[in-house]
Amino acid sequence: QKLTYIAPVIFDGECMAELLEEVLEEGAKEWEHALVGFLVGKKIPFRSLHSALNKKWSDAGKFSIHTAENGIFVFKCESVEVRNWILDSGPWDVWGVHLALRLWERDLPPISSGFTKITVWVKLMNIPMEYSTTKGLSHLASVLGTPLHMDPDTEAKQMISFARIYVEMNADRPFPDVIKSKRRSGAIVEVKVEYSWKPPVCERCKVFDHSMRACPIRPLTILVSPESKSTPDAEGWVAVIGKGKEKLGEVVAPLGPPLKPAMKNQGNYVPPRNIEVPKTPVKERNAIVETPMTASPGTNPLALKIKNIEKQLQMDPIPGLPRCVGGPNSGGSSVEMELEILLTLAGIEHASKHAQTSISDLSRAPTMPEPSTRAQRPSSTVPYPRGLNDPIKQREVKSLILENNIAFMGLLETRVRAGNKDRVSKGLPSGWKSVTNHVHSLLGRIWVLWNPISVQFTMIDISPQAIHGSLIIGKTVFYVSFMYGSCDYREMRNLWENLIHHLSYFSSRPWVILGDFNVSRFPREHSGDKPLFSKAMVEFDQCIRKCEVEDLRKIGHLFSCSNKRTGAEVVAKKIDRDMGTWFWFKECSDFQAHFPPLGISDHLPCILPFQRPNFPGVRPFKYLNVWASHPSFLSVVEEVWSRCVEGSPMEVVCQKLRLLKPTLKELHRTYFKDL
Repeated sequence: QKLTYIAPVIFDGECMAELLEEVLEEGAKEWEHALVGFLVGKKIPFRSLHSALNKKWSDAGKFSIHTAENGIFVFKCESVEVRNWILDSGPWDVWGVHLALRLWERDLPPISSGFTKITVWVKLMNIPMEYSTTKGLSHLASVLGTPLHMDPDTEAKQMISFARIYVEMNADRPFPDVIKSKRRSGAIVEVKVEYSWKPPVCERCKVFDHSMRACPIRPLTILVSPESKSTPDAEGWVAVIGKGKEKLGEVVAPLGPPLKPAMKNQGNYVPPRNIEVPKTPVKERNAIVETPMTASPGTNPLALKIKNIEKQLQMDPIPGLPRCVGGPNSGGSSVEMELEILLTLAGIEHASKHAQTSISDLSRAPTMPEPSTRAQRPSSTVPYPRGLNDPIKQREVKSLILENNIAFMGLLETRVRAGNKDRVSKGLPSGWKSVTNHVHSLLGRIWVLWNPISVQFTMIDISPQAIHGSLIIGKTVFYVSFMYGSCDYREMRNLWENLIHHLSYFSSRPWVILGDFNVSRFPREHSGDKPLFSKAMVEFDQCIRKCEVEDLRKIGHLFSCSNKRTGAEVVAKKIDRDMGTWFWFKECSDFQAHFPPLGISDHLPCILPFQRPNFPGVRPFKYLNVWASHPSFLSVVEEVWSRCVEGSPMEVVCQKLRLLKPTLKELHRTYFKDL
């Protein structure tokens, strides 16, 4: 468009441009439905960002992306409904990178360098009823940062047990887990805070766009000079003591297993468990023992331990390993960093619980290897990787995928740290894509893998115990949620609330829930002689009834988890479930889940074929009115209907009808076979 000349004004001897209020209002009106955002920690090309967000947001309406400086993006939406849907459906991730969003406002100051503020969805729990007003929630959220707005459910007070608020957090303020409020009587009220996502923050720079490990500003390294052993006399002479065969601080290293030549100088070698960190004995009274304050240059206690371990294993020092005492401003960060490196070298990790799989798009039932035929583990003296870090389990996962033509899979309790994610992914099928919840879980409790050639998966929401998303197979869209419940019933409540919160979105869609809930629903789902009943089971059953989901049709074992023992010591439970909504049963009523025998872990894999089975054409059951004329008809029906069947009302009716069919067929063969 053609521009026109507008005469500037002179103010204090300077030539300035004067913009009238109507001009500013016209410009602000163009961006009134816009959002401002940036990617935290990693930059993604514009085309890739536009393609990823177009798949996630295009169903809500039209939008456009505009690039500003310093990695800032402005998302211009066609209406306020589209803008609010994007905000309320967050948080959003693009290729595993968090996208921080906030409303565009007039006179919004530009971000020069670094991101000192970020917007986060927070959930306030245990809020008193009198606090659930706009001003009351504003007072509580102001302890965290600047409250921006509430989600629609909180605003409509549909769920009064918690409030979901969008808060702008500052990098120089902590993320408290509890907000304390004082009543008029002096009593202290504690409101629990749950964050949908905690961004990495650099405590040195006070910004959110990088963490302490990736900080470009390194603390100054102070080399501590060794103390002089003797004081010179008046003429400058120093008496030498202990010269000759006397040795100070001789290290006696215990013998360990020999290292193979092919494994020398490899940083990923895991040292044996039975090697202890050697100590420096003091042989003489005048021997000098180094402490963190008197250490010689280039050493400190933890670095010395690493050096001794490398010496025993005949390994060269690992390049880039910090071996200097941190400066006065470093605090405990240097020690913590070296401690983490030491634990990684020693292979000290928590034991893996299991690696259960939930799989879809299969062609036939699986054939799992018996435990006795599996590859042998290393000796008990050498610790092996836990969970999916173990190459043996990676091969078993690949074998399971190939044997069953799997295109979509969920792995639980992988025990894979975020830093090892890329390395472990190389042991899985090549070309597959994955989504993890490392943002909420240090060890990545849930992994979702899929073959992009066969299916398309789009993540909708992620939490410490769940990953929700949409699955596209051909032209059909399903909604899948993978769950891994905590062992603590108090943390389980967060999972139940998460399911109920997403009910408004998934209830009218074909939604299937797969996972390990770590709790049974009924007392009969336990192998013990005495029925077990707990508070967690009651809350789990209430959540299922509120979500209006039911177990899918299945074949295989009833108990999905066992301790792999025999006789009186065996303990088996059903804590892994596959459930669907009414719309799922409406569209996928003939889909049937499989629970094959144990193979990868102590949990059975749950296999759900997304394929219509070929029925052999069995003659359908037909009710004949003539049966009701027989005198024993009512007694036969009453005998079957009086049997005790557990489950939901729908399950009870269906099960009793199945039990009634063979009885009525026998009645027909006995009295009406000549008809």
